[in-house]
Amino acid sequence: MGVPKPTEMTIRDLLQEELRKRGVTVVPEFSVSTPTGVLKPDILLKNGAPYVVETKLGAETKLLEAMVKLYDY
Repeated sequence: MGVPKPTEMTIRDLLQEELRKRGVTVVPEFSVSTPTGVLKPDILLKNGAPYVVETKLGAETKLLEAMVKLYDY
């Protein structure tokens, strides 16, 4: 049996687990209402300040586009 193929969900779960071990408050699968609709990022981190996390793999990993999307949150 081989190693399973990573998905956004498995990467997100691993990240949440590691951050919790380090004392970071993790709020998974939350939503934010905005004038343009509801946004559903993967994780909200609270460690002195709130940080929004959206996990991406493959073709969706274009850094600049991801940063613009997160800035919009």
